[in-house]
This record gives sequence, structure tokens and C-alpha cells, in this order.
Amino acid sequence: MQKLPPTPLILSIIEGANLHLLADFSIKPFIIFQNGDKHFRTGVGIAKGDMKHLWNQEIEIFLEPSQPLIASLYTTDEDGEYEVGRITFLYNDLVEYGEKAKDMWVAFGSENKKSSGNIAGILKTGLISNLGESPQLHIYVKISNYILKNELNVRVSDYRIIIRGEDAFTLYQVTVNKIDGTNWNLELRYSDISALRSEIIRVYPELKKFPFPKKTYFEWLACVWPKLGRFDIRVIEKRKSSIEDLLNYLLEISDKFDTGKLNRLLKLN
Repeated sequence: MQKLPPTPLILSIIEGANLHLLADFSIKPFIIFQNGDKHFRTGVGIAKGDMKHLWNQEIEIFLEPSQPLIASLYTTDEDGEYEVGRITFLYNDLVEYGEKAKDMWVAFGSENKKSSGNIAGILKTGLISNLGESPQLHIYVKISNYILKNELNVRVSDYRIIIRGEDAFTLYQVTVNKIDGTNWNLELRYSDISALRSEIIRVYPELKKFPFPKKTYFEWLACVWPKLGRFDIRVIEKRKSSIEDLLNYLLEISDKFDTGKLNRLLKLN
């Protein structure tokens, strides 16, 4: 089975609330994020009043699909550093939240109680509804477009026509290449690309100006008279080059729209 590439995720640590409840002393909190063998350490949160700590720190993580992201909350004093709480984020949950650019509060579990916080502890976005009761972390998660814009390109090399009874369609053979030399192969239909294009146009109308072939007028007759529709070799070749051009263009402008469906189409997560 082909190994999926890491998913680039931007995680903004905004603030914490009620973190003092996790320790019996004045807390000086910082967080260590772990995903597989990768570790990321934040600075110490700045106290604001009795119940809040501010970070406003952003990190970019390349998530390994087979590994959760663990956020361990530590405090420090003259005797050393102590873990006082933990949140475990499952990979699929983070990708889902990242695709939606999710702003949320999550609850810490206490190490002393031998329990972990998790996604089930999410509170209503933007509200500290358990103020005074639950140690919480305010984060913002979104999928990064760094890899899309800087490390990927797409090539459409060939196609094959599939006929299944009355159903017939063309599969275009797509190779996604990374600058590190890795690549993977996909088979996509024209309708997949056309649907994605239509959806992006709703939020980025400028995409209409990028040339892309429309459905043929005799689409429904293609199975009977191929030269009248989408099985005409000229139509297939035009679609083949247009799909390649469009996908590479979408990678270039990936900061203009939500890339969730493009990521799934290209098997980036």
C-alpha cells in the first residue's frame, strides 16, 4: 500500500483559560506538541489576570497520517518542568478541522487523574463556557497551502476509456510529483475536475477566466457515436491538457480558496 504524504497544518495557539487548576502552585505554562518523532515547543504563556494565559503563537506541522498529535501542557519552576495536562488529537479529526479552518476551545485532562483531554471536550467556538471549571486551550487550525504552492506539480500522461454496460467514461491518468522526488498516481474523471472548478468559482470567480473545456453538446450520444461527444480523440486530448493546466494553476492559487476538496482529490490526506 502506498504511504500517504504528511499533511501540512497550521496550528495557532491563541490562549489558555483556567490552567491554574491543573497545578497546586503558580503555573508558568508552555506546550510541547508531538507527532511521531517530531516535537514542537511553544514559549511560556503570558499571564493575563487570574484565569488566562496568552500565546498568540503559530506553528506549522507536517502531520504523519498514522500518528496522533499530542499536546502536553507543562509548567516550570526552580526545580524543573512538570507535565500537568494533555490533549490527544486524532489525525482525521485535525484534517477535518483544518479543512474548515476551525477556531475552537479544547479541554485539558489532568495527568494526576490519569486521563487525557480529547476532541470530545470541544466547547462552543469563542466562548469559555466552563470558566472556573475546566482548563482549556483556544486554538485555530487550518490546512497550510505551503506544499501545494511550493512543492507539488501535476502531470496528466495518458487516459483510458471505461465501458460498463450503458455507462462509459474516460479516466485520465494523473501523476502528482513532489520536489523531493516522491510521486503517486491517480485516475480522475473530467467530471471530478469540472465539479471542483465550479465549486471554487463560487468563492473565487476569477477562476472563470482560466480556460477550461465545457461539456460537449452531444455528451449523451458519445456512447453511440463517439466522434460526436467526449470520446472523440480531439476532445480527449484537449481535456487531458486542460486538466493538467487547471490542476497546476489551482496549486498556484491555493491561498484563494478552501483546499479541502483539492487535497482529497489529489490524495494529499
